[in-house]
Amino acid sequence: MKPYSFNEITFLAKKIGETEGVIAVILFGSYARGDYDEGSDIDLLVLFKNKKKLLSNWRKLMKITSKFNLFVQMIPLTVKELVKSPLFSLILREGKILYRKNNFNLMKYAKFEPYALIAYDLSKLDAKRKVKFLQKFYGRKCGKYLYKGIVESAGGFKVGRGSVIIPLKGLKNITNFLENEKIPYNIRYLWMLEAS
Repeated sequence: MKPYSFNEITFLAKKIGETEGVIAVILFGSYARGDYDEGSDIDLLVLFKNKKKLLSNWRKLMKITSKFNLFVQMIPLTVKELVKSPLFSLILREGKILYRKNNFNLMKYAKFEPYALIAYDLSKLDAKRKVKFLQKFYGRKCGKYLYKGIVESAGGFKVGRGSVIIPLKGLKNITNFLENEKIPYNIRYLWMLEAS
């Protein structure tokens, strides 16, 4: 079986969107990411205004999809259910809205937190000073004792060699430390989805 065309999927989403109570139809999974093959199903999230509309129109949705020669996996949820679901962050990352009523905006339900990505350069430090810096910065283990570094104390984490992500509220401690140690650094600000 050949993969489905985006036009076929969009047409199905529009038909589903005509159902009473549907506020959005969102494509996710392999078709949204673009890594589908001939065996892939079409993953659609169908968002309803409320639970009553969802329950009263579920059979109608099944009838609509059965008229199409498409292999569809449909998940019906209310917005409230979606926001509490582990599926929410996946939908925010890879979902493609194919149908929406009244300019529905899923992003307004997301809880983003401000963070800073800090890239620093230790290339000018000698080995002894570098070890001392890294122990203070990331912490160290001494016997059975574990000493937190200032990155962890600030709620941050290492993302790679010479880079950390820090919640904005802990940024000042990190920049003060880097400046006191005379370590060159750059900051980029970003928003990250609050873990649920």
